[in-house]
Amino acid sequence: MRDWMLEDVSAAAAWAEASFPDLPQVALGHSVGGHSLLLGCGGERLSGIVTIATHMAATRDIAPRSERLRVGVGLGVVGRAVTRMLGYMPGSRVGLGEDIPAAALYEWTSWLRRPHFFFDDPTFDAEARIARLRTPVLSVGTTDDLWAAPAQIDALTDRLRLAPVTRRTVSPAELGIDHIGHHGLMRRSIAEAAWPEILDWLEAAAGTSR
Repeated sequence: MRDWMLEDVSAAAAWAEASFPDLPQVALGHSVGGHSLLLGCGGERLSGIVTIATHMAATRDIAPRSERLRVGVGLGVVGRAVTRMLGYMPGSRVGLGEDIPAAALYEWTSWLRRPHFFFDDPTFDAEARIARLRTPVLSVGTTDDLWAAPAQIDALTDRLRLAPVTRRTVSPAELGIDHIGHHGLMRRSIAEAAWPEILDWLEAAAGTSR
């Protein structure tokens, strides 16, 4: 997981900088993608970062208790066992988006068990990295996300010492729907209602207009 966050995201940012040197650059990351950007992997030229459902992902802070147990057992116990058996975690079949390589799953679940997520990993300088970020951030969450509750998102953005942060929490009622959850804001069916505000912020950060 760490290698993907630090190396792959940084490589994509370097490609974008080299390929489009004359264009303003902004970035958006969902969940762990947002973690990568807040750790400074999006490159030096970013003028704005949007994170969606990016939070202090310690399992102990998940509420209600039933969801905390589901994540702890499903990922920490069953997930690790399935990964050992198959050689990877079949995330695409269990609602995690994409399949996850074994090493990434093991590292991720070890962070989930720590009170302050990857900030408690002594081999990872996450605290120093996030404290150095200066790029303006729009941090978006939802009222009904059982994994990334508003308080957990705040616990992460509070560690941004230098970056100006705008927080936004969206409710299903605002969008005229029944449920958003952890992945909802990234679904095409919700985009028409949810994304104009996000796009306006990105365009303002980039100094452009639609």
